[in-house]
Amino acid sequence: MCFLSNQEKCTAGTAIKAYSGDVIVHPVLEASSEWQKGVDQVASWLHAIDVLVVGPGLGRNAFVMDSARAIIRLAMDKTAAVVIDGDGLWALREVIFFV
Repeated sequence: MCFLSNQEKCTAGTAIKAYSGDVIVHPVLEASSEWQKGVDQVASWLHAIDVLVVGPGLGRNAFVMDSARAIIRLAMDKTAAVVIDGDGLWALREVIFFV
């Protein structure tokens, strides 16, 4: 089972969901100053995951980048495995904590 969180108006979630019936897409990440709401929703699921994948369809919006960094930090605190692709790496490019 895979849970995917992406931006509310992002079309990538639809394409990714088409890959498998085991992918559940939650469009909760906000591309606005309300970004913490999405982080809080994802944080409530972290106890149920073993691996966090960050990046597919993330985009480059500054608020979404803030969300990605916050979610990665929460997952690392939980000691979940984290897989990061291109957009996820872009979010971490200037944050020494993650290096």
